[in-house]
Amino acid sequence: MKIDCRMVPGQTGEHLLACFKRHLARHGFSDITVDLIESQRAYRSDIHDPFLNLVKKTAEEAYEHEAIMYPNSAGTGPMYAFNEYLHLPIVSTGVGWVQSKAHAPNESIRMNDYVNGSVHMAYLLTDFAAE
Repeated sequence: MKIDCRMVPGQTGEHLLACFKRHLARHGFSDITVDLIESQRAYRSDIHDPFLNLVKKTAEEAYEHEAIMYPNSAGTGPMYAFNEYLHLPIVSTGVGWVQSKAHAPNESIRMNDYVNGSVHMAYLLTDFAAE
C-alpha cells in the first residue's frame, strides 16, 4: 500500500513518518512496517510579496476579471529549494479550467485559455522587466 502525504511548511517527511508509526502503535498495529520512500519539503510564498501582487495585477489584465489567489496547492515541485537557496518568491499560474481533467489521461486545455495564459506571461515578463 502507498500513502501520499502533503506537508505544510516546517514539517519533514521523517517527522510525519515518526508520527504515523506512533499512531499505529497506539492503536495496536506496531507490527505494520512503514517506510519513507521519498520526501520533499513544503513551501508557501508570502501572499503580500510584491512579486505576487504583480502576478495578480497582470493576470487581471490578461483575463479581464479579478484573480483568485490560493496560498496552498496540492502539487509538488522545487519551490522549497528556490526559496531556501535563492530566496525567491514562488507562484504558480494555471491555464486550465474546471473541466480540463488535470493530470487525467484525457486532460485537455481550451485554445482560448492557452492564448490568455500566454498573454498573461507576456504582461508579467514585461512589467517585471520594467521594475
